[in-house]
Amino acid sequence: MSKSYDIPINEKIIEGLKSLNQPEANSAKKIGKNELKNMHDYVGKKPIEIDLVYSMEKHSENHFGQLYRPEAKLFLHNDLAEIVVL
Repeated sequence: MSKSYDIPINEKIIEGLKSLNQPEANSAKKIGKNELKNMHDYVGKKPIEIDLVYSMEKHSENHFGQLYRPEAKLFLHNDLAEIVVL
């Protein structure tokens, strides 16, 4: 037999939970190609090494096979890219 507890719930929390069912709350923001930075542009200029494990079938840490093309590049959003190479 389970017990029932009276827990006060903030109305803003309830409204927030209800908003999750709205289509606009679940849609992702589209990011344009001008908002992305090719991280390979930083190699040799900043202390960064890029190891795309899943673009190399024989990589020792690749447990799933080659998922990306061998010539795949790593792209990050401009803001995140700047943080990564600080």
